[in-house]
Amino acid sequence: MRKRILTAALTLFAQKGYYASSVQEIANCAEISRSTLYSYFTSKKHILISVYQFYLDSLYERLQLELIEHSEFEQRLHIFKKILRNYLSVPFEHEEFLIMQMNEQNINDPEVANYVIEKRNQIYKRLVEILQYLGGKELNYCSLDMVIILNSIVEEYSTVAIYDRKDLELDDLVEYISQIITCIYKGFTSNQIVPLLEAYDFSEERENENENEIDVCSVLKRKVEDLELIIKNIQLSREEFVEVSTSVKLIRKELEKSQGGDLIIILGLLRNIQQIKDLRYTVDVCTSIIQQNYLK
Repeated sequence: MRKRILTAALTLFAQKGYYASSVQEIANCAEISRSTLYSYFTSKKHILISVYQFYLDSLYERLQLELIEHSEFEQRLHIFKKILRNYLSVPFEHEEFLIMQMNEQNINDPEVANYVIEKRNQIYKRLVEILQYLGGKELNYCSLDMVIILNSIVEEYSTVAIYDRKDLELDDLVEYISQIITCIYKGFTSNQIVPLLEAYDFSEERENENENEIDVCSVLKRKVEDLELIIKNIQLSREEFVEVSTSVKLIRKELEKSQGGDLIIILGLLRNIQQIKDLRYTVDVCTSIIQQNYLK
């Protein structure tokens, strides 16, 4: 029954949009009563989060193929292609989810946005592990750049295949993307390409988490990432978009400085974007973090 409700909700969200779809319409589409729906979900937002959970969990599960050690790149590439095919099959199997995302920018609720960010971070970390495996130890230094490149290619071609209805076969897309990734790795190997991002050791992060160490500056940086994601998914006038985007970039620039930059400047920039209702919650969290940890 739960899957039936989620399927009905996703159909409506893709056709009409999240905000234009009511709980009663979802119940009608699922051919159940409203009271039955509420026995599975507490609200429409709960349904939306569950839709994201189902889709993002599916993506993550498809990345779990064992990374068998091989000394030869071609052997590792063969395993990478299997994983990539599993991963790409998810958007091909769930077209309505992508249509829902593209038709309506609906991650402007902090609870939904933070949930999605957490899930996508899990996927991101697994992709880093996979690309570190593919490149081998000598190419681990460029793994973050490779993940960004891979994500961008996957996202754009999934959109072309599904939303624009281009006739792309899954196996052809896997082969094409694998060729691109191979060419880029060759560029790094021959020093014709220099990575923009520094290599990151997730094992250190896990150790810090285990020791319950709290890096307030890192927390603020993650909140800035939350703001950037929300900004991409809400309706803003051109003037508002320019103003909030500029403020967030300046906040990020301050946080990159030693000792977290000038906190007074950061607080002023946060006040600049607090006027946007959809950003207010996350801005308030950032302000509270600064006040509690730095301005005692």
